[in-house]
Amino acid sequence: MSEVSIAAARAAVYFYDPPTKGWKPQDSGLSRVNIYHHTGNNTWRVVAVDEKEHAKVSINSAIFKKMPYQRASENFHQWTDSRNSYGLNFATQEEAQVFAECIDECLKQLDKDEVSNTHTLATTPSHATLEPVSYTHLTLPTIYSV
Repeated sequence: MSEVSIAAARAAVYFYDPPTKGWKPQDSGLSRVNIYHHTGNNTWRVVAVDEKEHAKVSINSAIFKKMPYQRASENFHQWTDSRNSYGLNFATQEEAQVFAECIDECLKQLDKDEVSNTHTLATTPSHATLEPVSYTHLTLPTIYSV
């Protein structure tokens, strides 16, 4: 069994930096962001690869049950896992919409999975703290044109 890409979009990738309370770019402008589904164990992950530096993977994040995926604006979306808060500034609103719908479907599927499944789902470790990032004073990055 292997992974298949079920969604792809172009977006600028950011990590939230708590000390500065700001978003820090993680790529050279745009990355190819994919949602992969592993059909063997029924898990999903988000992977972002820089379009200019093809060997640079800036995101490799599991999609886990009850993952807090938020749409800060039509083009800027974010989520948090046990390591980072990730931000995606999509190249187009259409790409953002399709990507968000796919994330929603993955989360719905994870919610349907029962404890009786024979595979292990990716979940948030018990030590992780998922605090929402406040948008009140957040300046969103501008969209990069292609």
